[in-house]
Amino acid sequence: MPIVTLAARLICTTPEFDELAQAVGLDPLPASPGGGGGSSRYGVTDPAERARLRAELDAMVAHLYGLTEEEFGHILSTFPLVKEEVKAAALEEFRRQAGKPAPARSLRTKSGGGGATSIAVPPKDEPPEPTTPIDQLEPDDIMCAIRQVFQTQGPLERAEGIRAVARELGYSRTGPRIWKVLDGALRTAVRRGILENQGTALRVLARSVEGYRREFLKEQFLSALGGRRWLERDEAIRAFARWLGFARTGRAIEETARSLINGLLREGRLEAEGSRVRRAG
Repeated sequence: MPIVTLAARLICTTPEFDELAQAVGLDPLPASPGGGGGSSRYGVTDPAERARLRAELDAMVAHLYGLTEEEFGHILSTFPLVKEEVKAAALEEFRRQAGKPAPARSLRTKSGGGGATSIAVPPKDEPPEPTTPIDQLEPDDIMCAIRQVFQTQGPLERAEGIRAVARELGYSRTGPRIWKVLDGALRTAVRRGILENQGTALRVLARSVEGYRREFLKEQFLSALGGRRWLERDEAIRAFARWLGFARTGRAIEETARSLINGLLREGRLEAEGSRVRRAG
């Protein structure tokens, strides 16, 4: 695999890595000055060649994760200790691997001196701004989109999941603002039990309300009420469903929620006034 070979050529530069070099098909580094030179059979010690390979590796990984150039540029801009020429080289290599031309505009990033530096990014046609900005959407609408995406598409890497949820919400591209909101929303979805971590990927924790433990559902029902305001029971049930990412309240959710209400009333954690309920003080 090219990524493995590139990483090995950057790592295997001293004798203690000879075994790893041989395992991935490289030769041990020669003892003569200059090492393996520019040959692809050896680890690389030349600074210029290492910089080239690092840019190639970074760009290859970005393409592997399906990042757009805007997303890759934004990620690079969040590493203030990485030299700007290193970031620019990675972006240039990203474009080369994508077969894109090199005309550039500036991507502004903060510099150590409080000013700004520029990274080369090619011009792109900006899509029209969505009618509703991402940070003005109802959080529970985003939770419902997250459940829909992960239930239909299965486990997804975080970056892939962010782009898929953005598309589900009607955003064709994921700029820095959309990326930030949806990255936070995925973390919220894990806390609420909509998703769970599976290695480096995310997946749905339970596909239906019956898949959750009752005590967990009690806590989520109380959280969904949003403080101590009075809610009609049907409204409270809908809020509970959407809190867990269910866009509609079917029979199973209705029955489960009414059972939770009765249990929480008996425990004194919920109080009722006619058809309305709220969290107990």
